[in-house]
Amino acid sequence: MTRARGSAVLSRVAAASVLFVGCHRDAPPAASAPPAVDERSAAAEVPLPPPTRFAATTDDQPRLLASAREALGRGDADTAITALLALRETASASEPKAIGMLILAQLYHSRGNLDASLEVLEWLRASTPGSGELEFVLGNTLLDAGRRPEAESALQRAIRVDPSYLRAYPTLAALQLELGREGDADTTLVDLERAALRMGRELDGDASDDEKLRLLQNLRIGFPHPYVSQAAVRALDDESAAVVLAALETLRHCGTADALPQLDALAASSRAGASEAAGVASAIRAR
Repeated sequence: MTRARGSAVLSRVAAASVLFVGCHRDAPPAASAPPAVDERSAAAEVPLPPPTRFAATTDDQPRLLASAREALGRGDADTAITALLALRETASASEPKAIGMLILAQLYHSRGNLDASLEVLEWLRASTPGSGELEFVLGNTLLDAGRRPEAESALQRAIRVDPSYLRAYPTLAALQLELGREGDADTTLVDLERAALRMGRELDGDASDDEKLRLLQNLRIGFPHPYVSQAAVRALDDESAAVVLAALETLRHCGTADALPQLDALAASSRAGASEAAGVASAIRAR
C-alpha cells in the first residue's frame, strides 16, 4: 500500500480515535558513576515471567464475575465495581478473575482513574497469560495517560501476542502517524490487511466454531474496511448458524459494498440469518 493510500485510510481512523498528547518527561541527570550492585540482590529483584496458563478457578470467582456482569447489564456500575473488588481479593489468578480485572480496569478508565486502571492492568500482565486484548486495553490507557512511547510498545505487543486482534492495528497506525512516522503507519496498515486475509482463509477452513467466533469478534475494528469485509463474507456460508450471525454482526459495523452480493443472496434464502442479512445490507448501502 502506498504512503498516500495509508494516510488516506488513517485520516478516517484518526478522526474516530482519541489520542491524547502527553508531556515528555525530563530525562534524569546522568550519574557520575554507577553505584555498586550486589549481584545476588539484583538477581532476586528480576521479575518472574508471567505464567503460561491460568490458575485453577475457585468456587466464588464465577459467581462474583456473573454478579458484576449482571450489574453492568442493568447499568449499575457501582455494584459491578463492588463485585469486582471482591473478585480481586480472591487468591487464584484464574481466567474468570482475569476477565473481571480487565472489566474493572476499563471501568476505572471510564471514570478517569487512570492510575487505578494501570495498576490493575500491570497486575494482569504479571500474573496471567498475555493476550492481545489485555495489551490493547493497556495501550489505550497509556495513551490517555499521555505516555505515548509506552502505549506504542503495548500496542505492538498486542499484535505480537495475537496477530488476529485487529483493533490494535488502526490504533497503532494512528499513533505512529501522530508521531510523524507515516512509513511505519503505512506498514502497520499493510500488516492489518495481511492479517485480515489470513483470518478469512481460516474462516473458510477447518477451524472450530469457537475459533471462528473468536476471529469474527477480532475482525470488528470499528469502521468499514474492505479487507475485513472480504474476510467476514467468507463465513456467511458456514454450516453453523452462530458463525453466520457473528459474521453478519461483523459486517454490520465493518462491511463494505463488496459484501452486498453475498448479503443479498443470503437475504433471499431460507437459511439462518436471512432476515438479519437484509438489515446489514441496508446498513451498508446507507453508509
